[in-house]
Amino acid sequence: MKRMLFLLMVLMLGLSLCACSGETPFQNPSSSETSDLISTLESESESELETKTETEIQEVPEETQIYLNERATIGDFEFEITNVRYVTQYSTSSTIYRPKNGSHFIQVDYIVKNISKSTKNSPLYCLTADYDDGYIFNIQRSYRNVSLYNGGVENPCEMPPLSKEIDCRAYIPVPQEVYESEKPLFIKIGLSDGDGVASAVFNLRPMDEIQQEAFYNKATDYINNATYYDYYLATTVFEILGDYKDSVALNEKARLYYHALSYNGSIEADTLFLERLDTFPVINGDEISSIFVGNTWDHSSYVDHLTFNQDGSFSFGERKSSLRWYVEGNNLIIKDGGNTHIYEVRSLIDGVYLLLEDGVPEKTLMKVE
Repeated sequence: MKRMLFLLMVLMLGLSLCACSGETPFQNPSSSETSDLISTLESESESELETKTETEIQEVPEETQIYLNERATIGDFEFEITNVRYVTQYSTSSTIYRPKNGSHFIQVDYIVKNISKSTKNSPLYCLTADYDDGYIFNIQRSYRNVSLYNGGVENPCEMPPLSKEIDCRAYIPVPQEVYESEKPLFIKIGLSDGDGVASAVFNLRPMDEIQQEAFYNKATDYINNATYYDYYLATTVFEILGDYKDSVALNEKARLYYHALSYNGSIEADTLFLERLDTFPVINGDEISSIFVGNTWDHSSYVDHLTFNQDGSFSFGERKSSLRWYVEGNNLIIKDGGNTHIYEVRSLIDGVYLLLEDGVPEKTLMKVE
């Protein structure tokens, strides 16, 4: 009789694993593993089985509630949500994605790290947004954009011990109310550990003063790092902080530096530059030559470094270019075959200059130190 009960328990275990699969199925035991489990159960004596108690069954861990930029440990993994922001769309190299079931995406940047002493496959976990104590919004597969960086490991699904964490990004579509409201909002990460689902809950709002100060220090650290990506990260944190201290002013600075250092002709960058155009000093004709000649520049339209030569030619790395340049009045003139481009030059930030043609931002030149 007990043998039949054990077989029934194994069957129920297999069914429960299947039932928890969701979009990405959990890995079910192989037939050989199931046979081994049955044999193990059958080999235990009746007295040993009868002495098993409920205390030997691992309890499902309770939810841990923390804030952004704090790490949660779930089983063999650490999770940290580094940034959250709202976007109306996101794009890959060929496709623009917009929310089908909402007005905005919650863009969630987070990291996953293996903290065990052995190689693990990337964990199977779910990430959801919980709004106003019970309205649940899920990642939709077509809206998820996850980038994995695993320190050169050949199999990106493997996470060796002591390896670099994996950077991830997810998009959760939400309605306009979530975007506009200040009601409670949480991001929940749930991870199956074989005995149940453990989870960590990241509280996005409201923040107490201690958490606001921690966020503020994190954002200012990003600014001090002074790379274009760090400026981007700073903007996402300052947006969460709102008007805390001088977050609004620092956010405006971070946005400017981010777009100045990574200009790609985006509508967002052009709009920002034109809104603040009067604050960017005009470089007059006498200054243009002294600033550009003999220096090497990163040009937003070219891969190679660009050098202005004294004779009016350009060099791209070791190659000479057919392009020609000269100064006329207060404008920089660049001749490209039969085309002549007349640029007004303005200083965006130290070492970065904006070229405008007919009042429209066209290119940036960033000095290479």
